[in-house]
Amino acid sequence: MTQQATADGGAPVPAVVSQYAAYLQAKAQVTPEITVNGDRADVRISIGDSAIVLAFRCPGKEWALHSAEVQRGTQTATFTRGQLARATAAFLSHEPPTSASPSRKGGTRQ
Repeated sequence: MTQQATADGGAPVPAVVSQYAAYLQAKAQVTPEITVNGDRADVRISIGDSAIVLAFRCPGKEWALHSAEVQRGTQTATFTRGQLARATAAFLSHEPPTSASPSRKGGTRQ
């Protein structure tokens, strides 16, 4: 498991989390916020009333993308790890987010 040190002296950021953060930064042109807490990590980008949050888990030795959540106003849509491109497109577009799976927070489904 490769990790990178953080600039603020916090928990080290796993390399895979940094790579996904760089991907989102390139797409959105906004610096993401990265949070690492034990075996969980989140990458968040907010623009106006919209946000995308990538959730990572480390159940063993390898970190992996668990899910992506797109929030726009009061609407939330959750995407599986295989739907990252779809989640990113939903975040960057100005249309209501939709997902193939319901969100923990009562997300949208179409």
